[in-house]
Amino acid sequence: TRIQQLLPCDLTVIVQWGASALEKQGALVETVARLQRDLTALNAIGLTAEILEAARPPAAPTGVLGAIKGVFKGQGQPLAAKVAGFRQRIVAVRTGLAALQGQVEAARTAWKDAGNRLPVQLAALTAAVSAVGDSHDSALSTAIDNRRRTLQLATTQRQTLHDQIEEMRRQIVDGQDRIDQVLTVTLPALEAAHASSGR
Repeated sequence: TRIQQLLPCDLTVIVQWGASALEKQGALVETVARLQRDLTALNAIGLTAEILEAARPPAAPTGVLGAIKGVFKGQGQPLAAKVAGFRQRIVAVRTGLAALQGQVEAARTAWKDAGNRLPVQLAALTAAVSAVGDSHDSALSTAIDNRRRTLQLATTQRQTLHDQIEEMRRQIVDGQDRIDQVLTVTLPALEAAHASSGR
């Protein structure tokens, strides 16, 4: 058992206890942080909101100053060009989300594969120390305290990782749904408006 691996409590064993699981979780932390940055950079929600706002009929400009402002807001841009630009951007974001979704699912699998190794190793360390009792070796006592603290923090971090991964999964699905709405409803409506107006 893991407790037997720790007994008798040896300094070289203690300082390396749980090292493999800690290293794997550290790599997963870096992966999740990168995926979060990539998801933020895609900005699917922001882009779809921008397109939906642009799809609203613009208020008619009043006077010379109003006409100038209308041009700067993009109202002077031909509708066909605007729709084509939106479609190109949204398709690129959809492709990025699909690729990111696969990476997030891989991170989720890695999290699940890790199981409860860290909590189990923490429990084994605590049990082994309790079985041995107080040590008169100050270096060993320090190593035990440090390792136990590290495993406790990593165990807490594991739950945070789970929450971060699940939130990314939710955001990706939400982004994909919004993009589908834009591609199947909003942009076709803009194109139909363009065709009917003859602009």
